Amino acid sequence: MSSVERMRLVAGAARAVRALALAGLRQRHPGATDSEIVARLARLTLGRSLAHRVYPHLIDASDASGG
Repeated sequence: MSSVERMRLVAGAARAVRALALAGLRQRHPGATDSEIVARLARLTLGRSLAHRVYPHLIDASDASGG
């Protein structure tokens, strides 16, 4: 397998993992807006502190809604 093929395989797997994470978050928080789901994913992947630095408007919004 060439390095390009391996890269495509890894990128596809990363997209699949992200899609599964988003689906799980939507299932657990059915009333959440798209912005709240993005904020929750950022917190899971980046950690609360970094997620707040990168997406302060999203994290603050989801915190206000019980995030």
